[in-house]
Amino acid sequence: MAILSELTEAWSASNDLIWSIPDEILALSFTFLPFSDRISASHVSQRWRRIALAHPAIWAHLHFIGVTPPKKLKLIRMALSRSGCHPVDLDLIIHTDRSGILEECLRHHMHHIRTVDGDLPRGSFPLSLCAPSLETLTGLDYHVDLPNDFLGGKCGRLCTLRSRSISLPTTCPALSTVQSLILDGPVNPESAQTFRRLFCLFPNLRSLCLDDLQHDFVNFLPQGPAPASLASLTLESFNPNYDVTPHYNAWRTDNLRDVSLRHDPHVAAHLDQLFSGAIRLTVAIDSFLDSIDVVADCPGGRTHSISFSDAEEVALTARLVLSVASALQHVRALEVPLPALKAFMGVCVALPALTHLTIPVVAEEQLPASDDAAHVIPWHLLRTLDALAQCRPSMDTITLAVECYGLRCPLTAKDARGLLAQLSALDGLELPDIEVQGFPQELICDVDIPDFDDFATERVSHSYVRESGARSTTIGGRESRAVPDRSEIKPHGRGMGLNPQLSCLTVDGGTQESLTSTLVIKGYDPSTSITAYGPGADRVRSVTFYPDDDDADPPAAALARRFLDAPPDNLRAVHALQLPFPDLAALLAVFPGLRRLGVLFEVQQHPWSALAKLLRAKELCPAIQAIELHVEHRNYGPARNRVPLTSDDLRRLLAQLAAPGRDGLTGVSVKGFSREIVVQADISAVAAFAVSFHTP
Repeated sequence: MAILSELTEAWSASNDLIWSIPDEILALSFTFLPFSDRISASHVSQRWRRIALAHPAIWAHLHFIGVTPPKKLKLIRMALSRSGCHPVDLDLIIHTDRSGILEECLRHHMHHIRTVDGDLPRGSFPLSLCAPSLETLTGLDYHVDLPNDFLGGKCGRLCTLRSRSISLPTTCPALSTVQSLILDGPVNPESAQTFRRLFCLFPNLRSLCLDDLQHDFVNFLPQGPAPASLASLTLESFNPNYDVTPHYNAWRTDNLRDVSLRHDPHVAAHLDQLFSGAIRLTVAIDSFLDSIDVVADCPGGRTHSISFSDAEEVALTARLVLSVASALQHVRALEVPLPALKAFMGVCVALPALTHLTIPVVAEEQLPASDDAAHVIPWHLLRTLDALAQCRPSMDTITLAVECYGLRCPLTAKDARGLLAQLSALDGLELPDIEVQGFPQELICDVDIPDFDDFATERVSHSYVRESGARSTTIGGRESRAVPDRSEIKPHGRGMGLNPQLSCLTVDGGTQESLTSTLVIKGYDPSTSITAYGPGADRVRSVTFYPDDDDADPPAAALARRFLDAPPDNLRAVHALQLPFPDLAALLAVFPGLRRLGVLFEVQQHPWSALAKLLRAKELCPAIQAIELHVEHRNYGPARNRVPLTSDDLRRLLAQLAAPGRDGLTGVSVKGFSREIVVQADISAVAAFAVSFHTP
């Protein structure tokens, strides 16, 4: 058998192309696989097993959710035993560890564990054990009594700490390096007394988040001053009559850039100090979280926001903002959702510098859905704009940003006609130019745009939003354009196997001249949408997949298998790819001819450290000439509004781009940050790596 095995290996080395791939590249490819596939790959052949055992980086990232059987916990032990001394990142949601296997693994490997994220069973993390490599500890979703010898009582690398609640020690060197701290407020008098030494134990804090603050323990919070390094502050309370703004006033520092407060709207005070000097104001209603957010973009890249815990209190929130109008004299741009427009019209009138108003409009899906069904959109609320025409004649533009989140029922011509009918009713008012965003291009060509006498219809436009940006097509002026060619692709289908050849990659039978040049992949829950562009600007095809109920693989992994079933010429013809960040690992290596890569990075879903994966993009696709990084922070409640990015977000992004930049990742183009934040940022850390920013 040994001789036969050697002969087989020798034949493969001479005839199998995969043997020409260096071990290091294969090992790098293995790191992109889900954990179960990494194990399967290690059993394919002797060579692959040798590679799997010889490269600890393959086992350096472990992601397990809901693992409780001892047999599966033993897989964690096996993987850690193969990781050598390589830094390990753990992302674990494990509810019980009756066998003690997880605790044993943590004790044996604490010396090279870098990240512990998720939710660990109570008592499984060895609090007093030395952890010289630990940088992030966010997996303690229970109350913790921190001992004085936490992490061995030594000053290490701990940068981020999150726990449900905590009792602080009297002294603890390991806490002195923490820059980001996320905690619940005190839960009892015993733990509350320890919070008085919060700032003494964390002298280098840059970001502090205290959730679920209780009024009973207000006197136990530190009086200040806060560490001079504090740049981001988040305070939250659901107690009635608890105003958290005095803490903000006591803890303000010269470096404080991002402030987020959440409490009862009936006791809001000091809002004038929170919003002083604001140049942009954003109002967002989140019916899912039952809250109203008011976000102020201030000079120097500062972002201050306050959230009120009752979405029904729109009128009260508007009165509170109006009460501090003297602090809003420099506001030039205001964003207010359509349902709140009437309540905030007094605020619009009270802002002397206001030149631009954005009105987000969410189109509710009407069931049963059909191709020509109109959505439920309260266009009649636009009548409130007549007050604006009388009191703010100096305003330049009004933008109606229409969004629809029903995949099976996109915006229709009836929706557009409903809007135009309402705008016709406003004709005769001296309104500023109006811009409309969100309607599909092919619908606009089927809609007759009336000539309005008193506001500029040539500014009414469609924004065709893609991950790479937005392009506008005039619908009310003299300009006309061809409607994109929509090939016969079944728009929706259940099961990734429904269309294994992915016909959206080709047009007219798939000749070389008709191959796709750009793919845009968007991940929704639970579907995946693929749009193919090219050749030519008027070729657009799309298909949406819904995963099979019995498909255990992540959607991206299942999709990658389908792409590999497509003809190789089709894959090589794709020169530009835009995709969500979670799909990067599974899909990138499928397209060998890739030259441009667009990645959507959602702040609320990924740690900033995950951006190191961009370096692997150039390793797997050496032909890549440009990488566009689109950064978003989105609220996924029914309001579906975007949360403004902050200067602290930009600082963390720059810190993460600097390290891969030194390893060869250059030419990254970043989108999503406001001009005010970028102008005020110190980008010297990435100046040598050709990082650029595109601001709205």
